Amino acid sequence: MALLEVKVPPMGESISTGILAQWHVADGAIVKKDQPLFELETDKITSEGTAEEAGKIALKAAAGDEVKIGQVVATIDTAVVEESAPPPAPAPAAAPSGPGGGALAATVGGAGAAFAGAGLGAGRGAAFGGSGF
Repeated sequence: MALLEVKVPPMGESISTGILAQWHVADGAIVKKDQPLFELETDKITSEGTAEEAGKIALKAAAGDEVKIGQVVATIDTAVVEESAPPPAPAPAAAPSGPGGGALAATVGGAGAAFAGAGLGAGRGAAFGGSGF
């Protein structure tokens, strides 16, 4: 179990403490490298602390706490990382293409035969009951 300490970053010579205003992650969450973790407010600046590595975070300070520069506010267990996403499912097989618009016949079932022989000319009306439209 490799634990990485998350510390309040230095803000400049004259700043020695700040308020941990809010956490952007929940205790026990899996975090990614460079993900914003918390917001720190001082009398001069508001800054974000980010994750140096990916892993499972354990919070050691609460939102609203006054914290010192360099104080450990969380740890990240770098041995625990998010499981990789499963590989994408294979694409479905393409519909067979044959004379008379096989793809259309495959999607509309038995009615495809009436459409397969119907052209864009005068035959179109006959395929739809002879009314034309």
